[in-house]
Amino acid sequence: MKMRNSVRKYAVHHKNKIEKIYCTINRVRYYIEKPFCHRTVKITREHAQALLQKFYPDPARKLAKAESSYMARENNRTEYDLQIIVPAYNVEQYLEACMESILSQETSYAFQVILVEDGATDCTREIAKRYTMNEHVRVVFQENQGVAAARNRGLALLTAPYVMFVDSDDMLAPGAIEACMQVAYKENADIVEGTIQRKIDCSLSMYRRVDAYRMANAAEELIGQPWGKVIRSSLFEEIRFPEGYWFEDTIGRFLVYELAKKTILIPEVVYVYRLELSSISQSSKMSRKCIDTYWVTARLLRKRKEMGMAFDACFYQRVMEQILLNAKRVKDMPREVREAIFVLTGALVETYFAPEIRMESSIWKLFESGDYGEYALYCKTHSEGAVVQRK
Repeated sequence: MKMRNSVRKYAVHHKNKIEKIYCTINRVRYYIEKPFCHRTVKITREHAQALLQKFYPDPARKLAKAESSYMARENNRTEYDLQIIVPAYNVEQYLEACMESILSQETSYAFQVILVEDGATDCTREIAKRYTMNEHVRVVFQENQGVAAARNRGLALLTAPYVMFVDSDDMLAPGAIEACMQVAYKENADIVEGTIQRKIDCSLSMYRRVDAYRMANAAEELIGQPWGKVIRSSLFEEIRFPEGYWFEDTIGRFLVYELAKKTILIPEVVYVYRLELSSISQSSKMSRKCIDTYWVTARLLRKRKEMGMAFDACFYQRVMEQILLNAKRVKDMPREVREAIFVLTGALVETYFAPEIRMESSIWKLFESGDYGEYALYCKTHSEGAVVQRK
């Protein structure tokens, strides 16, 4: 055990060292190339909006009604401590393992699985039907609407005080429910998140390690995905996943996490995230759907304003990080599209943040001057912390 801990500390130390070196190299590159990269974009915001809508329209225009159709909540209370939402679409090779990892949990807490079969075209539907007679499972069938709509269908059925999300190609680790719920009830916590493993083919590695039991700042420290944690159900009272988009998990850092008054991190392994290397294709990087990252950002900023949440310096920093991530996600789109997103992103920052807050970031100066050339270089050399969170 001591040898294993020593090896882990050595690996972490050198990984951090390499990351610092890489970061320094990128910063040096930025200052070397900066004098030669300036290029001012002169299109208006109206032109940029029209260009982007023509190239790839905001999916919200087509799916606004679908998102609101399941907003009604069941008011009757049940005997469950926890409900686990599992959206399922074309996962015939994984669904059974996922469900069994949940149903085999040894726990003193009462739970129900809400399995939402999202109009799959393979045998997922037939597998889901097998669970209709299980007393711990509620199976819901719907036409294909995407993972956000499936999760929202589950949210509309919540009656338990806590909710957990499990993607149907992933698994709960043994003892996950007991570990999370014990802390949730004992500490009256809004969110409890644990250690998460990553499974690539047959090998396991750490995706997110929690070294010790401790309090946490939810908005700053939790992973962006909704899985790997239990969440107080009431945090979703006014919030739903944005339907029709990629990157719907952005609601975590933009909305949900900030509503949590008490968040606990625990060291126990609670979740196994499956990553299939063969499923990550170059075509997805080139898909126009990657522009959803901008549309989701704009939509959630509007939602945050509607909810009366703060647009302070702390949130501004998170938005700046999101902007770097957005630039990384759309880097393979045509230049005129990237320039349009640049102009529109600057407009969002100006709309939602006070001048004294905007000036805290060097990115704002580039928006203000319209210098897309330096902005693109800045994003390329400062985005090492911006990790794409789409599976």
